Amino acid sequence: MKKLRILSLVLILVLLLGGCQRSRVCDVTVDGVTLTVDLNKLVICHGSEEYTYSSMGMGTSNSISGYVRFTYPNNATYEQHYTQNGSQETLQEVVLSDTYDPDRYVPGEILFQALRLAQKQLANVKPINIRELIIGIVLLIVGLLNALFPEGCWHIRHFLVLWMYQNPEPTEEALRYSRGGGIVITAIGLILILAGLF
Repeated sequence: MKKLRILSLVLILVLLLGGCQRSRVCDVTVDGVTLTVDLNKLVICHGSEEYTYSSMGMGTSNSISGYVRFTYPNNATYEQHYTQNGSQETLQEVVLSDTYDPDRYVPGEILFQALRLAQKQLANVKPINIRELIIGIVLLIVGLLNALFPEGCWHIRHFLVLWMYQNPEPTEEALRYSRGGGIVITAIGLILILAGLF
């Protein structure tokens, strides 16, 4: 019963870690206005005001044309078109909705600059490696099963040949190897999970 509790707690921990996502939120200041930019939720906040944004870009590896559209709390929109050649960005036309009011809310130019600053600050944030995380979780589960239930795992491994023998049982040495291998596989699984997260 104790082994099942340990296995259950480890599985819960793995599932919780599997749902983790890198924080891509930062505070930036543009022209004296401090804004919180959340690149995961596509939101920029200033006090209690929340500005959502969407973007679209198309082109080659050297030249990209696109736009960023900000939607204000009153559903007004500010759309900034741009062209980017290498590291140089040229601002093109601005499209404003009829209800856009730069005096009531943060001006669109400041939102655009804040977004670019946040993208530069968070460019080095490493994304979670899902493949390493999944392989690590599988190895962790297999390793824990081998370490906690070596006899059951022995029966599973030898399932196809067990029917040939009467009352087959693993030796103590086989159980020790199964348990030791399970510990090694568990350690490898933990290393892969940590490598996938960090």
